[in-house]
Amino acid sequence: MATGQVFLIAGGGLAAAAAAKTLRAEGYDGRLVIVGEEPGLPYERPPLTKEYLRGESGPDALLAQPPAFYEEAGIDVMDGRRAVGLDPAGRRLTLSGGDVLSFDRLLVATGSHASRPSLPGIDEPWVFVMRTASDADRLRTAAGVASSAVVVGGGWIAAETAASLRQLGLAVTLVVNGAEVLERHLGPVVGRDLTALHERNGVRVVRSARAVALESAGGRRGVRLASGELVEGDLAVLGLGAAPATALATAAGLAVDDGIVADEHLATAAESVFVAGDVASAWHPRYGTRVRSEHWAGVATGASAARAAANALPI
Repeated sequence: MATGQVFLIAGGGLAAAAAAKTLRAEGYDGRLVIVGEEPGLPYERPPLTKEYLRGESGPDALLAQPPAFYEEAGIDVMDGRRAVGLDPAGRRLTLSGGDVLSFDRLLVATGSHASRPSLPGIDEPWVFVMRTASDADRLRTAAGVASSAVVVGGGWIAAETAASLRQLGLAVTLVVNGAEVLERHLGPVVGRDLTALHERNGVRVVRSARAVALESAGGRRGVRLASGELVEGDLAVLGLGAAPATALATAAGLAVDDGIVADEHLATAAESVFVAGDVASAWHPRYGTRVRSEHWAGVATGASAARAAANALPI
């Protein structure tokens, strides 16, 4: 099926890996290329704030598929290459470095990037975000020579990172903008239990607080709160959510509204372009609206989009 055709996947996460695996499993035998901005093969992100950050597992444990899978399946992985330009009508994808790839179908699975608010001090070398394996590597190295940390955020990334840094022996303060840890995700009852769990394990939780600056002066560094308090720490981690990586689609003229707009089959208005994963804002017939999910289960959209795109390929 589709011999001589080219299927490109822009993005190197789980949705990309699932799409590639599905295409081969269902008989697509044309050229199949994954273009990933990060170095290495597609990998899972959930362990980054947990066992990977703590050094209990290495990079190989993160991989969505072992290296041999891509070789045996005839899947080209162009890692460390960012897709910087898209011409949907001409069916061309431009990569960093200037290479231009032609395609019959393109699946955009560029995922999300960590939110970096415009706070004073955001670019200080002791300030971190957590989204990629390299982010976790940098933070682990810094934690190895630090004695304290301030983690800002009330969601999963912040809560898990705070727990892991505490397990690594740091004195940790977790600053949440709500009343409890993970309250927005799990409600106040479970939130209180999780706050208490953190506190029992030695994490100081500062509730209903908002960070306004990252400050370093006179031998002191830390997170300045709207209340005026300076929460001191050798390093700071901002776990303030993520935003869909839509720059490629926006520049190409595709519709973007909290993600790349797609129909229930994950197809965009450009007949050659489909979307999957965190970046997809797809119509959901059951809810009668578009839905964008950052949950791990969003990997399933990679398989779904691959099937839809493959079925749309000319024979």
